[in-house]
Amino acid sequence: LPLRLGSVRGDSAGTARADAVTMLSVPVGAAETTTAAAMGPVTWSMTVSSSPTCMAVLCGWTAGADVLVADASGRFDLFRITRVSGGAATLRPHGAPAAAYTAGAFVTAIVQRTFERDAATAQLRVYDGDQSDQPVVDHVAALSFRYFAAAPGGGLVEVPLASLADGPWVSAGSTRVDRDVFRIRLVRVALRAEASAVKWQSLAPALPLVMDIAPRALSVGR
Repeated sequence: LPLRLGSVRGDSAGTARADAVTMLSVPVGAAETTTAAAMGPVTWSMTVSSSPTCMAVLCGWTAGADVLVADASGRFDLFRITRVSGGAATLRPHGAPAAAYTAGAFVTAIVQRTFERDAATAQLRVYDGDQSDQPVVDHVAALSFRYFAAAPGGGLVEVPLASLADGPWVSAGSTRVDRDVFRIRLVRVALRAEASAVKWQSLAPALPLVMDIAPRALSVGR
């Protein structure tokens, strides 16, 4: 997703930025199940049904874990489990969910990571969508993300940022995203690093680095 998604300084729904990307992934072997009762919208609490991958209480999820909840319409939201008691989990949304979910909504564990450049400190930061926002690389002079989709005749074609913010839309609330994000098969990351010592920054050119990131789940059959 071409935006900062989360409960702290989250971007407005439908945003498409060149300097931030949010990656969502399901851990290998993660439990998948459905909600056993309706959820939200005033207070968020979750109970789940048993399934072949979810035989333990709440699938074994504990406080601090993140989950994705989705319904048949394509609407989805992300939550941090803050407390587990008596088979029920208290949840804190990553942003602002639009409405409640009925029983039978899909649930799985999720890992969210947002990468963006802090212009004030020239740092690359990583954000978990909840409350952890940490610097990981200093002296980043520039950072940008470009998006590519499968071309009709084979290969890849760039998806302009404007096409990722003009609809039609999927989901609602903070997770309302342009349908074109589901066409993305590769993300091109361009980063420039500068010398750590100020005295060298005017003498040594910033080091450019370009990486193509193709998540395995998006490149299947491509």
